Amino acid sequence: MLAQVGAHVAQRFAQRIAPLGITPPHSGILRALSESSGLSQQQLATRLNVHPSRLVALVDELESKGLAE
Repeated sequence: MLAQVGAHVAQRFAQRIAPLGITPPHSGILRALSESSGLSQQQLATRLNVHPSRLVALVDELESKGLAE
């Protein structure tokens, strides 16, 4: 039951932020950067437990939207 609730909440969160043009992973990156600006991509990847190559693609998407630099 908990897994179903978690999946439902994750889906609703993704739907609610979709009009902003971002996804949940983008949201996590923005949150981490707001808490600790100036992190390198390596530090950010470690902090979020994301493979560095995946993080590069996500950060590139945020940069193209003007949400990160």
